[in-house]
Amino acid sequence: MKYNFLPVLVLAALSGATSAASGQDNVYPLTMVDQDGTARPLVFETLINQNVAQYDAEATYLALDPSTPSGDYYVHVTDRVNGIGDAVLSLNDPLDRFITVTNAGGGVIQISVPNNPSIVMGAGVNGLGDSLPLGFFAPNLEDTCLFKAWLGDSWNEPVNPTNPYLLLTGSVRSYRYFRIGDGSGSTISGIVFDDFNADGTQDAGEPGLAGIEVQLIGTSGTATTTSAADGSYTFLAVVDGEYEVKQIVDPLSGRVATTPSSSFVTVCGCGTAQGADFGQNLVNTNCDGHTIGFWRNKHGRDLVSSHNLLPELGAMNVVDENGDYFTTNSINEYKNWLKDAKATNMAYMLSAQLTAMNFNLRVGFVGGSCMIDDPNLGQVSISSVINDAIASLATDPYTPQGHAQRDYQEQLKDALDAANNNQNWL
Repeated sequence: MKYNFLPVLVLAALSGATSAASGQDNVYPLTMVDQDGTARPLVFETLINQNVAQYDAEATYLALDPSTPSGDYYVHVTDRVNGIGDAVLSLNDPLDRFITVTNAGGGVIQISVPNNPSIVMGAGVNGLGDSLPLGFFAPNLEDTCLFKAWLGDSWNEPVNPTNPYLLLTGSVRSYRYFRIGDGSGSTISGIVFDDFNADGTQDAGEPGLAGIEVQLIGTSGTATTTSAADGSYTFLAVVDGEYEVKQIVDPLSGRVATTPSSSFVTVCGCGTAQGADFGQNLVNTNCDGHTIGFWRNKHGRDLVSSHNLLPELGAMNVVDENGDYFTTNSINEYKNWLKDAKATNMAYMLSAQLTAMNFNLRVGFVGGSCMIDDPNLGQVSISSVINDAIASLATDPYTPQGHAQRDYQEQLKDALDAANNNQNWL
């Protein structure tokens, strides 16, 4: 299937090649951006006597000129192409270098990769349209960490993905130099966090875990570090190559991994690169719910304060009687909000029960894997009910009588209420 589009691209190439003699490079200039579409600063590069885009991180994105014509293009990254050991440095699948560009007008350039639709695009310049992630590179052996990105609509046939001179001067041929880091090696970093609700994502109020062993495994051996007080870990001066980053879960700690325990990363030995974020949590078989009444009384409020739980209200999308999202730093405002919960707006009542159960998980009264048996929801984990409630409040914060989602929110509310009262655990 992945070859189906190639005949179309070949035709585009041959058609574009006929106009090569009259073509001109960089009529449609390229911009190197961050994932959010922010153009990278330009610095003067004495080696080539021109300005180049400067990156600190190895995640690079290519944004196209807003007047770039719609069509099929080829994109790759090379070294300086000066006739001495010239090389293509792109390490992605050669078929992923064929892209389709749609000029939607108004400065919006949309990009897709027919061979790999799952590639996540960045934002175009100033957030308009798309930018293309350039993927992993081999190191530049001539000029350390200096790269050249190419885009063109005409190419030599048959396509040789190792040929740095593949692109012809056709209707569109553009290029842009960029530099990553300072050549002192890559920095790979990430975080290990306490995943209270075992959902694999670091939510508000889930702190980093200190002292967790993390390994960086490559062809030349294994490097080991431990996470810092905030849960962060860092490997410095990493040479180019592919690595496995792995968290080590101590079998005597009572913890289990809530994310994959290893991840792979490729670096070019130039700048910062994102390693994996790893989650762990204590195995908790407790299924001992505490009610709304507990969480608004003195003992409950003391736990809210000591565990710093109030900042999590915003992440849960909880609301008040008017459907306005509720956040506060005041323990008294929180107490009154919980006390005044009523079903005039069902989303408010759901918010109160959700808060009580979420706090039960945060302090260890309930484990995220505890299962309930509910007449409407069936046999499900309490974590899944929590996630469904958060999602429902995000889309429907005001559900009075007659609202289409009121009955569903009532089902979620009843399931959480029964669990907070220890009435439906399996």
